[in-house]
This record gives sequence, C-alpha cells and structure tokens, in this order.
Amino acid sequence: FASGRLYVADTNNHRVLRFDAPVAQGSLATRVLGQQNLTSGGANSGGLSASTLLVPRGVFADGNRVLVADGGNHRVLIWNSLPTRDGQPADVVVGQASFGNSYTRPDRVLVENPIDVLVDQGHLYVPCTTQSRVLYWDQIPTKNGMPADRVLGQPDFASALPNHPDMPALERLSAPASLLRIGNQLLISDVDYNRIVVRSLPM
Repeated sequence: FASGRLYVADTNNHRVLRFDAPVAQGSLATRVLGQQNLTSGGANSGGLSASTLLVPRGVFADGNRVLVADGGNHRVLIWNSLPTRDGQPADVVVGQASFGNSYTRPDRVLVENPIDVLVDQGHLYVPCTTQSRVLYWDQIPTKNGMPADRVLGQPDFASALPNHPDMPALERLSAPASLLRIGNQLLISDVDYNRIVVRSLPM
C-alpha cells in the first residue's frame, strides 16, 4: 500500500493488480502488470519478457517505484516509475542477466524462487527461498543483472545448503520467505524450521 494505492500479487493469475481507491467493498482494479489487460491470466503470456509474470508473490511499492518478486521466473522486476498502462514492461530485472533468462544456480547474480522483496533505506533484500539464502544489494539496481553485495544464511555466494553447518546457528536459514525490518534488525521467516530469524542489518 503506497500513496493511496493498493498493489496485490494475484499469484495464480500471474499478475499484479493495482487498486486506486481500495476503500469500498468490491472496488475494481485500475491497472494490471504481467498481463496486457484485466481479463487475461496466462503464465508468461506471449513468452518470457519484461512484461510477463509467472506466479508472482511479493510486491513492494513506495509511491515512486514498484518491485515484484516474480518467483516462477526466478527474478525481481523493477518499475522505476509507477506504471501508467496495463502490461507495461519493467525497467530493470534483478536475479537474471536479461529479461529473457530464467536460470538458477547459487552465485552473486542469480536468484531462485523469490517470494518476497524488501526495500529499506535504499537497500534491496531478496529471499532466495529454495537456495536457503537472502541476497542483499547496497542500492536498488539500475541495470539488469547487477551482482549482490552480500549474502545472508550462507558462507559465500556459491553455497545453497539448508541450515549450512559453517554458519553460526542463529544465522542459518532453510527456505527463507518473508522479510521485515524493525529498528536496526532484520526479521526473516525461516519456513522449514518454523521460526523467525532476527539478526542485525548488513553493514
């Protein structure tokens, strides 16, 4: 919810809906991302591109930009300004080298199955759920495929073990999902271990 608008990830219809006046029951959506119109709901309709989505889940909006965790395509899409038309293509892709890619392996660029996205004080956090890690960027990427600056939950960018034994017990992760910042702490829902991991923010 940002600047009076509500953004909803309509996961199984492979789209994100925007409601400009979500104050009355039955309010109609006014914009859609991931589809060319409000009556379509196909997976990667028309092919993998900057305009399509596959089981999107997390959405972040701040009144200036929109970010969507496009989980099925293993990426995060960024709109640098609020979309003004249905199916508007994203400006930047995070987690892939280009809009036409959907690769997965643990490194500094690629993400796998992100289901949330958090922007806080200009920093970007993306949980890579099936890689048991959270990738962190010092600033919101402005170019496709920008590498992450840090990894949480793993000792290095090439690792993706659940509950990695080389990590301190309180920093291990297994299927991290949702993220929340409170004060100087980052809260991570650690699904496989039925817990919330509370840790300091990356520096």
